Amino acid sequence: MTMNKDRRLALTLFTVGAVATAGITVLIAMNREKLQEKFLEIKSDFTAISRNRMDEMTEEVAMKTAKLTHNPKINQEWVERQWDMI
Repeated sequence: MTMNKDRRLALTLFTVGAVATAGITVLIAMNREKLQEKFLEIKSDFTAISRNRMDEMTEEVAMKTAKLTHNPKINQEWVERQWDMI
């Protein structure tokens, strides 16, 4: 039974995808702690950047951001930071 080009291509892509997925899974399993540390580092970097932007916000910008995102916590955090600065 001969395979046409489309089936051969599909089978090849499936095989390559399966091998790549298996390889990535093995790498993740072997380096789990390192990856977890890296993700936590990236998360803390983003949090620091976000806090710096929040500190630079004016009250008007905080109000507009809270309205656009429907998140009143933005205003609460901004007010708390203003009181902490005093």
